[in-house]
Amino acid sequence: MFDARRRDLQPGQFWRPGSYFTHPARAKALVLVFLPPPGRNGVLLARRAAGLLEARKGLVLDWAGKSRRNGVWLIFKTLACDPKTGRNRELRLDPGDLAALRSLAPGRKAPGRRRPG
Repeated sequence: MFDARRRDLQPGQFWRPGSYFTHPARAKALVLVFLPPPGRNGVLLARRAAGLLEARKGLVLDWAGKSRRNGVWLIFKTLACDPKTGRNRELRLDPGDLAALRSLAPGRKAPGRRRPG
């Protein structure tokens, strides 16, 4: 796994107690999968995506990524921090955030299900 600074992050280092919501009704994480075009650096793309979300949301995000054969998987904890106040806030993505993320790696679409009809 990797994050903003490391390429050798272990799962136990990422999922530290107290770094995510524990209430059963709250989402603990958001998972995004990028399918970078061939020849594109997936780690760099993931780091840009995290920076883009931090800038759009005005939050410090706790995230990690993993390059896999079928793309780059990003895990964002929903427990985030407001850098101005130091208070915890919940990360929620809206359609504008998803569109901005899609613009980072245009040109390749995920294999989807075909709709009948």
